[in-house]
Amino acid sequence: MLGKLRRKFILINMLLVGVTVLFVFGAVLILTYRAERAEIDLALEEAMRFTDSEKPPVGGEPLGDRIQLGGREPVSVVPAVAVRVSDAGEIIGSFGNGAEMEDDILAAAVSAVQAKGRERGTLSDMGLRYRMRQTPEGVLMAFASSAPLYTSVRNTALIAGGVCAAALVLFFLISYYLSGVVIRPIAQAWEGQRRFVADASHDLRTPLTVILANLDILRLHEKESVSSQMRWIRGAAEEAERMRGLTCQMLDLARSEDLGEHLALIPTNVSELTERSLLQFEPVAFEKQITLEGEIAPDVILDSHGDSFVRMLHILIDNGLKYTKNGGTVRVFLTTRGREISLSVHNEAVIEPAELPHIFERFWRADKTRGKGGWGLGLSIAKNLAEALGGTIRVRSTPESGTQFTVTFKRI
Repeated sequence: MLGKLRRKFILINMLLVGVTVLFVFGAVLILTYRAERAEIDLALEEAMRFTDSEKPPVGGEPLGDRIQLGGREPVSVVPAVAVRVSDAGEIIGSFGNGAEMEDDILAAAVSAVQAKGRERGTLSDMGLRYRMRQTPEGVLMAFASSAPLYTSVRNTALIAGGVCAAALVLFFLISYYLSGVVIRPIAQAWEGQRRFVADASHDLRTPLTVILANLDILRLHEKESVSSQMRWIRGAAEEAERMRGLTCQMLDLARSEDLGEHLALIPTNVSELTERSLLQFEPVAFEKQITLEGEIAPDVILDSHGDSFVRMLHILIDNGLKYTKNGGTVRVFLTTRGREISLSVHNEAVIEPAELPHIFERFWRADKTRGKGGWGLGLSIAKNLAEALGGTIRVRSTPESGTQFTVTFKRI
């Protein structure tokens, strides 16, 4: 599916760029053609103007290079030949601006123009472009080869085509690379969703299996009293409670992922919230023979959401108590430094370096922590809550200092 999406992305990009390149290519050819044709037409006009600047010589003597206009040479650099034709159709004078035509070809060109009867156009069979103008002394005609026009267009087409082809190849490579960049988060989300469904199904299947097994036993002993079957009833109830806990955490995770768009942050005394949370967890710590300590900076005000802040902190403290051995210590720090506020929860457990990149993934649990309860959703929820509150969460763990989760907020 993702491969198909990537191919569609590349195809759409290439179609858009291909149409744009084709448009530019056509525009360049059209502009080149018009510019070259305008240059030829200028040469024809100049040739006729020079020829018309002096009366026709007697006996059809060519005007040649002795015709000037104001002492300057023609503007155009395109070779052209201009002739004056009498009313009887005879050539009575000519001017060559760097161009030469044999008499028979020139006569054939004059005849072809007279047959066409148009003031300008192209003699395709002879490869000439012409202009014609009527004057009191006769008809002026000018001819220039159209070969430079087509040569220029062909060369432009080859160069522009090569550039366009190279641009398309380059853009294909860029599109291929960018499609990978665009698809990567989608692939990660897709993989995360697939793993989420697989892990949730696995964790839900075990209690369901136990519940169904207990119900089958109860059906086999349907004549027995309820009190004699309490073992199976209690087992089914415990597994149902575990399923409810899992579904509630899954719902919390879904809500936390969408929380940032709807959360209203107001000035909150997070010092009071932190101290209150420590008091709530003291019985749990006492029962596990764990020392729960706090170093809380007084009256720290943060634009936050009280309930979400407390939920995030409870998850981090509960995680610390869960993985700290009896007799250990869990410490909670709330400190300020300039515009930065840090909330840290430290415990004495150690997370392996290979496991750190996965610590906030949904349903992820280290092998040695399996069997301690939970489904690996708590830290994912804590991460979503931290980001919804405008903070960033990170974890650091070493064998010497233990593990510390730190949430950093920036004061506005």
